[in-house]
Amino acid sequence: MKKRKWDSKTKASIVLQGLQSRPISDICTDYGIKQAQYYRWRRQFLSNMYLTFEANNKRAVILTYENIRLKKIIGELTSELKKASLARENIHLKRTIGNLAMELRKAK
Repeated sequence: MKKRKWDSKTKASIVLQGLQSRPISDICTDYGIKQAQYYRWRRQFLSNMYLTFEANNKRAVILTYENIRLKKIIGELTSELKKASLARENIHLKRTIGNLAMELRKAK
Protein backbone atom coordinates (compact mmCIF):
# COMPACT_ATOMS: atom_id res chain seq x y z
CA MET A 1 0.00 0.00 0.00
CA LYS A 2 1.31 3.44 -1.00
CA LYS A 3 2.02 5.81 1.86
CA ARG A 4 0.04 9.07 1.60
CA LYS A 5 1.27 12.48 2.66
CA TRP A 6 -1.27 14.60 4.45
CA ASP A 7 -0.96 18.39 4.52
CA SER A 8 -1.27 20.16 7.85
CA LYS A 9 -4.68 21.69 7.08
CA THR A 10 -6.19 18.29 6.31
CA LYS A 11 -4.68 16.77 9.45
CA ALA A 12 -6.08 19.62 11.56
CA SER A 13 -9.50 19.19 9.96
CA ILE A 14 -9.49 15.44 10.68
CA VAL A 15 -8.46 15.98 14.31
CA LEU A 16 -11.07 18.70 14.80
CA GLN A 17 -13.80 16.37 13.58
CA GLY A 18 -12.84 13.95 16.34
CA LEU A 19 -12.71 16.72 18.91
CA GLN A 20 -16.23 17.71 17.85
CA SER A 21 -17.47 14.29 19.03
CA ARG A 22 -17.64 12.57 15.65
CA PRO A 23 -16.85 8.86 16.12
CA ILE A 24 -13.16 8.21 15.51
CA SER A 25 -13.89 4.97 13.69
CA ASP A 26 -16.06 6.86 11.15
CA ILE A 27 -13.37 9.50 10.60
CA CYS A 28 -10.68 6.87 10.09
CA THR A 29 -12.87 4.92 7.64
CA ASP A 30 -13.71 8.06 5.65
CA TYR A 31 -10.06 9.09 5.32
CA GLY A 32 -8.53 5.63 5.13
CA ILE A 33 -6.27 6.06 8.15
CA LYS A 34 -5.71 3.88 11.21
CA GLN A 35 -6.94 4.99 14.59
CA ALA A 36 -3.37 5.01 15.89
CA GLN A 37 -2.56 7.59 13.21
CA TYR A 38 -5.54 9.72 14.25
CA TYR A 39 -4.50 9.64 17.92
CA ARG A 40 -0.90 10.49 16.99
CA TRP A 41 -2.13 13.55 15.05
CA ARG A 42 -4.47 14.52 17.88
CA ARG A 43 -1.67 14.32 20.46
CA GLN A 44 0.56 16.42 18.21
CA PHE A 45 -2.26 18.91 17.56
CA LEU A 46 -3.14 19.35 21.22
CA SER A 47 0.47 19.61 22.36
CA ASN A 48 1.25 22.36 19.82
CA MET A 49 -1.96 24.38 19.64
CA TYR A 50 -0.61 27.02 22.05
CA LEU A 51 1.89 27.96 19.32
CA THR A 52 -0.96 29.54 17.39
CA PHE A 53 -1.16 32.32 19.96
CA GLU A 54 2.60 32.70 20.31
CA ALA A 55 3.04 32.98 16.56
CA ASN A 56 0.51 35.82 16.45
CA ASN A 57 2.21 37.55 19.37
CA LYS A 58 5.66 37.22 17.78
CA ARG A 59 4.28 38.58 14.51
CA ALA A 60 2.79 41.56 16.33
CA VAL A 61 6.12 42.29 18.03
CA ILE A 62 7.98 42.02 14.72
CA LEU A 63 5.48 44.34 13.03
CA THR A 64 5.73 46.85 15.87
CA TYR A 65 9.53 47.02 15.55
CA GLU A 66 9.24 47.28 11.76
CA ASN A 67 6.74 50.11 12.18
CA ILE A 68 9.11 51.98 14.52
CA ARG A 69 12.01 51.49 12.09
CA LEU A 70 9.98 52.77 9.14
CA LYS A 71 8.73 55.81 11.08
CA LYS A 72 12.34 56.67 11.93
CA ILE A 73 13.30 56.45 8.24
CA ILE A 74 10.32 58.63 7.27
CA GLY A 75 11.36 61.19 9.89
CA GLU A 76 14.93 61.27 8.57
CA LEU A 77 13.77 61.63 4.96
CA THR A 78 11.35 64.39 5.92
CA SER A 79 14.17 66.23 7.69
CA GLU A 80 16.43 65.86 4.64
CA LEU A 81 13.68 67.17 2.36
CA LYS A 82 13.19 70.21 4.60
CA LYS A 83 16.95 70.86 4.59
CA ALA A 84 17.07 70.53 0.81
CA SER A 85 14.10 72.87 0.45
CA LEU A 86 15.73 75.43 2.77
CA ALA A 87 19.00 75.15 0.84
CA ARG A 88 17.18 75.80 -2.46
CA GLU A 89 15.37 78.75 -0.92
CA ASN A 90 18.68 80.08 0.46
CA ILE A 91 20.29 79.87 -2.98
CA HIS A 92 17.28 81.62 -4.52
CA LEU A 93 17.45 84.41 -1.93
CA LYS A 94 21.21 84.88 -2.48
CA ARG A 95 20.64 85.20 -6.24
CA THR A 96 17.85 87.67 -5.68
CA ILE A 97 20.02 89.76 -3.32
CA GLY A 98 22.89 89.57 -5.82
CA ASN A 99 20.62 90.78 -8.63
CA LEU A 100 19.28 93.61 -6.50
CA ALA A 101 22.82 94.64 -5.53
CA MET A 102 23.80 94.73 -9.22
CA GLU A 103 20.78 96.85 -10.04
CA LEU A 104 21.68 99.29 -7.25
CA ARG A 105 25.23 99.59 -8.58
CA LYS A 106 23.93 100.27 -12.08
CA ALA A 107 21.48 102.86 -10.75
CA LYS A 108 24.28 104.89 -9.13
